[in-house]
Amino acid sequence: MSKEIVNAKMKLHLVLENINDLVAILSSSFPYTVEFLNETQWKKVLNYSEDDLIDNSFLDIIDEPFLDQVNNILRSKKEYRELEKDIRLKTKNGLLVWFEIKKSIYMDNIERDKILIILKEISRFKELEEEVRNSEEDLNTITKSIPEIKFWRLFTPKKYEEALNRSYEMLELVINNIPQYIYWKDNDLNYLGCNSNYAKLIGLNSPERLIGKKNSNIFTNIEKIDELNEKEREILKTGQSTYHREEIWDVSNNSPMIIDINRVPLKDLEEKIVGILVSFQDITEKIEKDKKLRESEQKYRNLIETSSVGILELNLIHNEISYINPKLIEILGFDKKEKVTENEIKKYVPIHDLKERVQSNENKKLEFKINDNKGELKWISGKYVNHYNSEGELITLRFWLEDITERKKYEDLITELNMNFLNFSTEIQDNIKTLLKTCKKLLNADSVVYVSEYNKGKQKFFQLLSTENNKFSLSKDEFETGYFLNNFFKKNHDFVQYYNIDIKNIKFSKTDPFIKNHLYSTAFGKKITSDDTSNSIICCFFNEKLEKSAQNQLVLFLIADAIEIEQKRWKATQHLRKQNIRLHEMDKLKAELFSRVAHELKTPLISIKGYAELMKILFSENLTQEMISILKSIEMGCRKLERIVNKLLESSRFEQKKLRIKTRKANLSMLIKKSIEEMQGFAKSRNHTIESNLHKNLILKFDEEQIHKVLTNLISNAIKYTPPGGIIKVKSEKYDSKIIISIEDNGIGFKEEEKKYLFKKFGKIERWGQGWDVDIDGTGLGLYISKKIVDLHKGKIWMKSKGRNEGSTFYFSLPIVN
Repeated sequence: MSKEIVNAKMKLHLVLENINDLVAILSSSFPYTVEFLNETQWKKVLNYSEDDLIDNSFLDIIDEPFLDQVNNILRSKKEYRELEKDIRLKTKNGLLVWFEIKKSIYMDNIERDKILIILKEISRFKELEEEVRNSEEDLNTITKSIPEIKFWRLFTPKKYEEALNRSYEMLELVINNIPQYIYWKDNDLNYLGCNSNYAKLIGLNSPERLIGKKNSNIFTNIEKIDELNEKEREILKTGQSTYHREEIWDVSNNSPMIIDINRVPLKDLEEKIVGILVSFQDITEKIEKDKKLRESEQKYRNLIETSSVGILELNLIHNEISYINPKLIEILGFDKKEKVTENEIKKYVPIHDLKERVQSNENKKLEFKINDNKGELKWISGKYVNHYNSEGELITLRFWLEDITERKKYEDLITELNMNFLNFSTEIQDNIKTLLKTCKKLLNADSVVYVSEYNKGKQKFFQLLSTENNKFSLSKDEFETGYFLNNFFKKNHDFVQYYNIDIKNIKFSKTDPFIKNHLYSTAFGKKITSDDTSNSIICCFFNEKLEKSAQNQLVLFLIADAIEIEQKRWKATQHLRKQNIRLHEMDKLKAELFSRVAHELKTPLISIKGYAELMKILFSENLTQEMISILKSIEMGCRKLERIVNKLLESSRFEQKKLRIKTRKANLSMLIKKSIEEMQGFAKSRNHTIESNLHKNLILKFDEEQIHKVLTNLISNAIKYTPPGGIIKVKSEKYDSKIIISIEDNGIGFKEEEKKYLFKKFGKIERWGQGWDVDIDGTGLGLYISKKIVDLHKGKIWMKSKGRNEGSTFYFSLPIVN
C-alpha cells in the first residue's frame, strides 16, 4: 500500500470521526447490511458501536412507522428528494430520534454498487415544530372564544414577543446551568422535560429525548420504579410539597448516590394540579464528609477525655464553663469519676482572673497558684486558645492546664544547688561543708553529718564532718562500737534509709555524742559508694518524725551525688598532681639530656672540623682533587651537624627557661633587608626571586640577634619548600599598636591536617619521596624556636595556607613600645 493511499485513508478517518453527522455505507440490496460507519458519532448519538451494527440490517434500527418509507428510499435508484427526508431511528436504549436522511449511490473498486447515507439529527427542530403547532392550536381556541383578544393580538407590539422569548431563553439557561438535577411530569407521570444535568445522569445526550417517557423507560429496577411512582402520585394526590428528603438513587452505569430531593406539585391559574416538579442534588460527598467529621470529633473527644493535661473551656457568650475534662477534675483534688458542679470549679479556678488576662492580650502562657479541694497548694501552668465566630467575635476560650507543683519544688531545689555550686572553691572539704548546709536547709533538718572512711597505713579510720563544724577522726573500733552512724555502712546498698531512734533503749544513747547531746528521734540518710573500696555516708538528724516523701528523697540523692562528684574530683586532683610532678621531672630530665648530648657532640665536632682545616693547610700541595673534595664534604657535614647541635642547645635553654632576650631600640627594616641579602645566594641557587615591600624605618625595641634567627628561619623555609622559579614576598604592616611582618611564597603549601604540627618541637612534616623539587633537610626545631623567641617579645606568630600547591604565608607580630 503506497504512502499516499495510507495518508488519504487517515485523512478520511479523521474527517468522518470529527463531523457531527452520522455516516454509513450499506449493501445495495435488501436487507441493506451495514458495512461501514463513523463509530464515534453513532455511539455518541444513538449509543451503537460497530459490533452492534456491522453485518446487520440497517432497517433493524428504523422506527416501525417509517420502515416502508426508508425501504423505498434505499430501493430507489435516484437521489433522495427533499420532501421525503425526515425519518425516525431507535437508540440502543429504545428512545426515538429524528433525522434528516441523504442518500447517494456509488461503485466500489471492484465495481459493486454501494449506498452511502448521511443522517443529520433534527430532533430539536421537530420538538420546536410541535411546540409551535400546539401554541397555535391553543391560541386559535382562545381567540375564537374571546374576539377581543384576537383583535388585540393583531396589534401586540413585536417587542413584547421578543421580551417573552428572551425570558424563556434565560429560564432555560438557568435551569441547565444550576448544579441541581431537575425534571417535570404531567399527571400521568409522563416526562415533560428536564435540565441537562438530569439528562446526562440517566444517559441521554439531550433533554428532548426524555419527553414523553416514563420511569419504566429510564430505570431497570422494578422496585425503584414503583417506589418513585408511588411518591410522585402521593404529591399529585395530596397537593402537598415535600422538601429535603434524603433518598438513595441507583442509576444504571453510576454508583448509588445519596440525594437531597424536593417534590412540588405544579398548579395552573385555577389551582388545579397539572403535574409535578422534582429537583434534587447529590449529597453523597457531603454525607461522607459529615461522617468523617463526626468520627474525627469522636476521636478528638476521646483524646481530650483521656488526656494527661487538664482542659477547661469557657463560653464567653453565656459566661459559663462549657467543658472540663476528667484530668482537670483530678488536678482540682476531686475523684475523676465525681460529678463536679460549675460553682465548685469556680471555687478553685480563678475564672475571672483568667478572662481578664486574656482580654488584656498578655502572653498566652499561664502560671498561677490554687488551693485544691483537699486544701493543698498547687502550681498550675498552661496556655489558652481563642475561638472566634465568623464576625471575628471572641466566643470561647480553651485552656490547657497541668499540675507543675512537683516541678516547682524541684526547680527551687536545683536553684539552691546551683547557687552552691557557683560558690564552690578549689577546696573540696569546704564544698562538702556547703553541701551539708544546703541539705540541712532544704530538709529542715536539725543536723547533717558526713562520714568518710580512709586508710592510714594498714589501719582504717573514719572522718566525721557536721554542719555544726565538728570535724574529727575515729579508729575503726571506736566508730563501729560507739556511733549510731555505723548502721548506714552495714548495708550493702545505697538506697535511702530511715531510722526511728528510741533514746531509752538504744545502746548508743551514752556513747554517740550526736544522740546523747541532742536527743535526736529520727535519722534519714544513705550510703555513698565509690569506685574503689572506700565508702562514705550522709545522715540527717531530726528532733521530730520525718515524713517519707519523694521530694525529701530527691534532695538526699542530689546532695549525695554532688558529694560523690567532689570525692571524685579530689581523687582526680590528687592523681593529676602526682602526674604533673612526674611529668615536670621527666621534662627536666629530657632537657638536661638534650643539653648534655649537644655538649658532648660539640667537642668531637670541633676536633673533626679543626683537623680537616689543618690538613688542607699543611698538606695542600700533596692533596689530590679527590682528597680536597672529601675534606670539603667533611666540612659541610660538620657545619650541618653544628647547626643541629646549636638548635638542640637553644631549644633546651628555652625549656629550662635559661634564655633571656636583650632588647634595645633598633630599625627592624634594616634587619629584614640584611636577612634578605644573606639569603640571596641560597635563593639564586634555586632560581627564586625575593621581593620586599617594607617601611623605610621601623624603630622598635627587640633583640636583634634573636629576631634575626626568626627572619632567617622563615625566609629559608620559604626558599626550601618552594619549587624552582618561585617568588618570595616579604612585607611589613602597621596595625594598631604592633608591626606585622609577613613572608609569602607560592610553594607547596599545607594541608589542613598538617597545620597542627607547626610551631611544635620536632614538628617536621615529611617532604621526602613525594615528587617535589624541594629541600628536605631540617630538624623540626626552627619554627618551635621562632615561636619561643616571638613569645618572649610578647608578640604572636602564625601561618595561613589555602591548601596543597596554594603557597603559604607566615606572619609574626611585634608590639610597638613607646
